[in-house]
Amino acid sequence: MNTIVKHISQLLFHHECVILPNFGGFVCNYKPAYIQSVQHKIHPPSKQITFNKNLINNDGLLVNFVADKEGVAYEQALKKVENFVLSVKSKLKLEQEVCFEDIGTFVMDKEGRIYFEPSSSENYLLTSYGL
Repeated sequence: MNTIVKHISQLLFHHECVILPNFGGFVCNYKPAYIQSVQHKIHPPSKQITFNKNLINNDGLLVNFVADKEGVAYEQALKKVENFVLSVKSKLKLEQEVCFEDIGTFVMDKEGRIYFEPSSSENYLLTSYGL
């Protein structure tokens, strides 16, 4: 797992919105528990991850977290995040699928629209831990 993706994933446990500067924001919405009657499964409450391409301004949360966790200066952490965003954008322009492990997958269509499919492998709602 890429370190930037790992940091985003860690932040989603404690924050309702994590912005990847110049790319977009991951927004968490509460999803109540539900029952799949056909498969006889009960799913606990969770945070549903959505992506908002309009949230591009750096709020400092992710970059400060990267700087703190990796023990580097803010400017170095910002450069690392910017390089990651450039890498993701270039992969998407080549019409490749970009997967953020435990968060979701991005795909760009021929018209340049980015689509996000959230992953269901991780429950980011801490109060549902163990359910």
